[in-house]
Amino acid sequence: MPFDFKYSVRDDFGNDYTHNAINDGDRTTGEYKVLLPDGRTQVIKYIADWATGFHAQVSYEGQPSYPAPGVRRPTGPPSTPPVTGIYFSNLFNILLKTYLLIKY
Repeated sequence: MPFDFKYSVRDDFGNDYTHNAINDGDRTTGEYKVLLPDGRTQVIKYIADWATGFHAQVSYEGQPSYPAPGVRRPTGPPSTPPVTGIYFSNLFNILLKTYLLIKY
């Protein structure tokens, strides 16, 4: 079944990638790009079909760059605070009271 699709993602946390593919019913051609941690973009162009399989050409755009020693790059969204014992204690009390109200 033929198809044609494209999408891209770019956010505040450093994610930057795209993908597009076209299929004519027998052969799929496409390309995707991924921003690597070293600042380069990896580009994969591919062709796939039932007769010969998947064939990819991989290339890179840009020059790698690395942070100075001791400097950290952000790795993603800020972590959520851990769930504390107080939360579970309150939840347990609510569930226990609800159970007691229903039962008695």
